[in-house]
Amino acid sequence: MESLELISRKINTLINLCGQIPGGDYLAVLTVSLRLRLMGVRPKTISLYNMKLHYLEAGKGPPLVLLHGLGGSSLGWALNIEPLRTKFHVLAPDQIGFGRSSKPLISYRISLMAEYLLEFLSTLRIHKVMLVGSSLGGWIAAHLAINYPEWVEKLVLVDSAGFALDQPLSVEERELLNALTLTSARKFARLLFFCPDFIQDSGLKMRLKMKLTSHEPYVIDRFLDAIDQKQDILDHQLSRIKAPTLIIWGREDQIIPVDHALRFQREISGSKLVIFDQCGHVPQVEKAARFNQEIIHFLLA
Repeated sequence: MESLELISRKINTLINLCGQIPGGDYLAVLTVSLRLRLMGVRPKTISLYNMKLHYLEAGKGPPLVLLHGLGGSSLGWALNIEPLRTKFHVLAPDQIGFGRSSKPLISYRISLMAEYLLEFLSTLRIHKVMLVGSSLGGWIAAHLAINYPEWVEKLVLVDSAGFALDQPLSVEERELLNALTLTSARKFARLLFFCPDFIQDSGLKMRLKMKLTSHEPYVIDRFLDAIDQKQDILDHQLSRIKAPTLIIWGREDQIIPVDHALRFQREISGSKLVIFDQCGHVPQVEKAARFNQEIIHFLLA
C-alpha cells in the first residue's frame, strides 16, 4: 500500500496539472472532494445565525472534531479523515471565515470562533468531544478546554498558536501570513513545509485566486489584529486545562518554533509531547501516517 505521504505528493502533482488548464482550480478541489466521498466522507452544510457553515463528516463512534488553522479548511485533513473515521465520528468544519463557510465582515477573535464552534456542536446535539486543533485551530481548541472544560474530553494541539508575541507583527510578517501575491505565497509555503515536494506554483496560484475572490484576506487581517492586541492569549491560562492532552510538533516548524511546544508541555500538567523530525508546520500533511497513528493511540488510550 502506498504511503499517505506519497499519495499526498501525487495529489499535489494532480493539482499542479489542474492549474495549467482553464478552470483547473475548481477541478482540483473537485478531485480532492471526490476522493473524500469515495472514502465515505460526507460534505454537509448547516445554518448558524443565518450564516452557512460547511463541514465534512465521516465514521461512527466517539465524536472527534478537527480544527484547521489560519487560512485553512476542512480539506487540510484529507489524509487524516479516512483512518480516523474507522474509530471515531469525525467532524471537520470549515470554520466561519474560511473554506466554503460564510465569511461575514466581523471582528474575528478566538473567543468568537470558540462560541461558534459550540453552537455548531449544539446544533448537531453533540455535547462532549475530542478536539484536534492545528495552529490557529489549536488555539481555539485550547481556549475551549480552558473556558468550557465540560465540552472537551481529550485535546490534541498541533503546532498550536496562542502565546502572546514579544512585539507586534511587522509589515513583512503580515504580508507573509496573509499572502496576496505569488511571491509572498511562495515565501510562506517555504516556511510552512520542510519538504519542497509540497510546494507547487500552480497550486499556490489556485489558492491565491480562490482567496482573492472572497473575503478571506479581510478575515485573516482581523485575526492578525487580534493577535497584535493580545486578545484571548493563552499565557498564564494553560494550567487550567484538565483534559488529557497530546502535543504534536514539527521540529523544523518555521512559523511557530518548537520551543513553543516545550512551553505547552511544561504548562499543561500531564501532557505528552511528540516531535516529528524533518517536518514543518503541518505534520498532519507531511507526516500523515505517523500523525494518524499517534492520534488514534492517544485518543483510544
